[in-house]
Amino acid sequence: MVVLERPFVSDVMLNFLRKSGTSVLKNKFSECFDGLNFVENDLAADAVKAGEKLYTVSENALSWIYENMKDSELAKQVSMMKNKAEFRRICASLYPDFFFKEVALSELKGLDVECLPFPFVLKPSVGFLSAGVYVVENKADWFSAIDDVFSSFREVEGSFPDEVIDGGRFILEEYVGGEEYAVDAYFDDCGKPVIVNIFHHPFLSGKDVADRLYLTSKALFDKYRERFCSFLSDVNGLMGLKNVPVHIEFRVDGDRIVPIEINPMRFAGMCLNELFTHLYGKHPVEIFLNGENVDYEKMWKGNESSFFCFVVLEKDDKNRAFSFDLKKISDSIKNVLEIRLVDNPNLNIFGFLFVKIENADTEEVDRLLRLDVNSLIDA
Repeated sequence: MVVLERPFVSDVMLNFLRKSGTSVLKNKFSECFDGLNFVENDLAADAVKAGEKLYTVSENALSWIYENMKDSELAKQVSMMKNKAEFRRICASLYPDFFFKEVALSELKGLDVECLPFPFVLKPSVGFLSAGVYVVENKADWFSAIDDVFSSFREVEGSFPDEVIDGGRFILEEYVGGEEYAVDAYFDDCGKPVIVNIFHHPFLSGKDVADRLYLTSKALFDKYRERFCSFLSDVNGLMGLKNVPVHIEFRVDGDRIVPIEINPMRFAGMCLNELFTHLYGKHPVEIFLNGENVDYEKMWKGNESSFFCFVVLEKDDKNRAFSFDLKKISDSIKNVLEIRLVDNPNLNIFGFLFVKIENADTEEVDRLLRLDVNSLIDA
């Protein structure tokens, strides 16, 4: 069973659903698309309660679980993962020395700045993408973050339901250095983790939190797959998840691996997870729904020294009209596998690029990270 919800679903996902005949919840958003195997609300809820696997393309679909399965074990597990403070409490036995503190929005301005353990991260207890996330290194950063929380973040929060972003409570947590990675995985019917995607999420600076570029490679899988899988096994010993997909973010600093957050019932959002289709020839959701293991040797055959990148083309103004010069894109970026433009005024995104970089060229990665999106737009 798949639940489609705003703000975005890719044509690749829709084509997979049509071809496979996978059950799709009938709702206002999914009815915008034809050729799908629709299931009415009550029948869908009964099927999931009876054990049918469930995948949601968006955080916005979580409200359907809470409304239709509010007393179920699944709803409790989703709530447990979605709340960052609760997830920190779950992981406390694995990370006993990790600092975190949950506070109400109304308490933020009253916190004694002299007692704050700089550097740290401030973010909503329930959040999505990088909305409301602040790296706070000193007092000036703190006051700037508080001002932003009570101004621009409140505007962003209003674009999502409370199940996705809830600015009523915030979490202060220890800043973890090192590099950020994101993992798509699912827990099978025995609770064993199966990793589908591993992405490196590079940033321009220590304070940068933008979702600008993700990349994957065979070297990345070889280095981290077993380590991430070991963590997932350990944490699931505390959560007891079965037949549940997750997208989880980590920070890695030397031998230290720390989870940043876990997002339930889906893989990477905004179609990042579909970078997998360019490598494996199957949709990642098909892997989950069929309970398949990934043949990692097959996945990387012929691409052992390549990077595969997902580039987010960000808007500086979500209401801005645009027209991309596709020739400029192909002329300025090598090996563009796919261009996906998004015409949605509610998103601060023009679209996405899927790019293959030969010979592990890190200079090309850095160039993509610093890409001036405006240079690709028609004058």
